Amino acid sequence: MKEEYLSYNNVALNEKFPPIDFTVTGELVEKYITALNLDGDFYRELGEVPSSLIDRCARLPQLLRKLLPAGTIHARQYNEFIGNVKVGDTIRSIARISDKYIKKERVYIVIEVVSVGGDGKIINIAQSTIILPDEIGDGGKDCV
Repeated sequence: MKEEYLSYNNVALNEKFPPIDFTVTGELVEKYITALNLDGDFYRELGEVPSSLIDRCARLPQLLRKLLPAGTIHARQYNEFIGNVKVGDTIRSIARISDKYIKKERVYIVIEVVSVGGDGKIINIAQSTIILPDEIGDGGKDCV
């Protein structure tokens, strides 16, 4: 199967991507704490997982479902951490194209990722706005 680049014309508004499930393991948490040089003792005492780990493991894989063309700009990111996560929890991330538009001759795509815990409660809502390179050389005029 040939990989497809993300473009204005190959995604639909409200298009949903298949969910991604992952389990938060102690090993995953330790690697994350070490990579970011966080105070691991603080999180171990709480018995909780750094909220940003959920964003890393849920949002990024969803964003990378389609290849991002060279020249893509990450313009904006929004994260709302709603619930706590513990080691052993299974997280499901569900993504959709929540908006796409052309502004000042630039092509924008907004991808929203909602992550839910095993109990079905929302734990994280993230939105990433990216500006795609001008594929056609017309400032996006061919996209509408």
